[in-house]
Amino acid sequence: LKAPPLQGSAGAARFSFKTMPCAVCEGAGRLLLNVCPLCDGVIGWPDAEELGYAMSADASATFARASMPTDGMSILSWNLLNPDTIGLANKDNPHYNHLQDEERFWEHRWPRILAEIQLADATVVCLQEINKGLYEEIRDALGSLGYASVTHRKPQRNCLAIFYKSDTAAKVWEKHVRIKGFEKTLAVGLKCTGRVLAVVTCHLEGHPQKTAERLAQLEATFKEVKELQHEGIVIAGDFNAPLAEDGRWSAVSAYLLHGMIPNGTTEWGRDVVVPLGTLQPHGYAFESAYGPGPVFSISLHGEGPSLIDHIWYSRCLALAGVRDVFFDASFREEVLRHGLPNKQNPSDHLPLGVVLRWL
Repeated sequence: LKAPPLQGSAGAARFSFKTMPCAVCEGAGRLLLNVCPLCDGVIGWPDAEELGYAMSADASATFARASMPTDGMSILSWNLLNPDTIGLANKDNPHYNHLQDEERFWEHRWPRILAEIQLADATVVCLQEINKGLYEEIRDALGSLGYASVTHRKPQRNCLAIFYKSDTAAKVWEKHVRIKGFEKTLAVGLKCTGRVLAVVTCHLEGHPQKTAERLAQLEATFKEVKELQHEGIVIAGDFNAPLAEDGRWSAVSAYLLHGMIPNGTTEWGRDVVVPLGTLQPHGYAFESAYGPGPVFSISLHGEGPSLIDHIWYSRCLALAGVRDVFFDASFREEVLRHGLPNKQNPSDHLPLGVVLRWL
């Protein structure tokens, strides 16, 4: 017997359980924070002193929050928390008014951000919420680590940027998609190991009720990128939508998986109905690197956690590894109690990472 996979998933088998009924959860797959430790890949349970969590359906693919493996194309994605975020500096925002200065201010956070990027040593780094006045500082610091970069031609309040190791990847093209005066996505074609990979980073519409805008931003990006040379595609960033909720894919996830929105889809608890013919299929076959379960990418003080940062890849690529967003179990529990950022994680988002190989 298998616990039910997420409904409506083209890749549903990736999230089904491959064991006989579990003696602890009796096949329900729900015990510990929506995941059963025996049948859903919690590493080391119950014997290990530190409890680890599987980031994807394949528990063995999870690697530590440390240096990225070098046997493939590694991608790190991180929303940096723009220091101009409303209420962050003056303590007017209840999500941040409990923070110490070392957790709050950029001059303390930036060295730790840079240290994490240097430690990860990824082939590609996708960054969101870059303050436009700080971009040059960030560009120069990553340049000293061997990264070239692509960003907006006209800076905006929350900038996107894609950094890539110039000794292992070469830029073939870049694409700027502007919708209603803003660029919510940024794309670059990178030649890696002889083939061109399209890398897209995003910071989609943030209002929970504006699902249609998030979908339109993705649709417009795929329409532009499809015309450019590439053999595979990765989209990584802040989607401002949960990967899944209530056992079903969110609208953004459903669109990436199916190229359309099935009946019964919700996002942030609201029904999403897209009239037939108003949303064009993107034409790709995507998989999510991270799986539903105990993983999350944001946890604000006073709010519950959510996995709103994603990494999706086309199926001409193989997932070789998924980076743990947590340092250990105690770090995870501390984040759930007090929220982000903290001294270990200098942003209100956790960094995501994958290693991919060409098939």
